[in-house]
Amino acid sequence: MRRRVVVTGIGTVSSAGLDALEFTAALKDGKQCFAEIDDPRIDKLTATHAGRVFGLEPGIDDPQQVRSMDRNVHLALKALREALHEAGLQGKPLGRRAAVVFGTCSGGMFSIERHYEGLNRGED
Repeated sequence: MRRRVVVTGIGTVSSAGLDALEFTAALKDGKQCFAEIDDPRIDKLTATHAGRVFGLEPGIDDPQQVRSMDRNVHLALKALREALHEAGLQGKPLGRRAAVVFGTCSGGMFSIERHYEGLNRGED
């Protein structure tokens, strides 16, 4: 039996747009999606510009839960909500045959750095 994959919904969050429509329009228009880096946590980098995402609302009401997740998780959840909505699957059980494809270039770096700092201090 030949297995098929069907894409039923797409969600995108990037410096080119906060949803798939904005992203597609930015690509078609050749929009400049990089901004000057003005974050003091990374001011030692030699790079001067980065593809940063601005204007994202977490979509979660609990402040403690918001703080407990890395920013890349908030980006992924926003894209997932969009894809589920587009597919008409929002609020429905997905079952075993559903999948999410997730792509990032450096998600969760601040958590990774905190983890390594803890290891250097002898923490588990």
